[in-house]
Amino acid sequence: MLVPILCAALLGGGAWAYGGSRPPSYSSEALVSVLPTNTANQVSTAVTSIWVQIGNSDSLRTQAATRLGVTEGQLAGVLSITQAGDAALVSVEVTTGSSAQSAAWANGVAEALVERSDSGFVAGYELTQVTSALPARATAGFSPLLVAAAAVVGFLIGLAMVQAWTRHRRRRASTRGAPA
Repeated sequence: MLVPILCAALLGGGAWAYGGSRPPSYSSEALVSVLPTNTANQVSTAVTSIWVQIGNSDSLRTQAATRLGVTEGQLAGVLSITQAGDAALVSVEVTTGSSAQSAAWANGVAEALVERSDSGFVAGYELTQVTSALPARATAGFSPLLVAAAAVVGFLIGLAMVQAWTRHRRRRASTRGAPA
């Protein structure tokens, strides 16, 4: 019973060390609504999807990066623009190593998206930033679930090792006692 416990401790400890060595990351989200300018028009998730595509374009990322004083490549690696569920909302999420930076960058991209809508790219709809991104808590680092899962896997590997070793010893003992 010692081998499974040692394997569980080894894998669980490894997962704990891995989680503790990862730097924290911070995610902040701004929401932008996509609503018709004419009340006779319907709210459209298809139009929202168009704005998600515009938000993910190199052109918009470059515009936002220039506004933020960073490169388009720096922004592209940390930016996620998606449709928020089935609503006419565009989610602008940024994850960086700084809580304040994540919020500032998410708000900067949302503002660039709203500015782009003022250019009339999709007629009959306007974009409005409905929530500002706020500095967030850390979202990465130590994970108790990862440690627990690693410990369970380690325990199971240890049990399999004990079972294999027991079979090997039985086979070896039975071949020694067999007549030649």
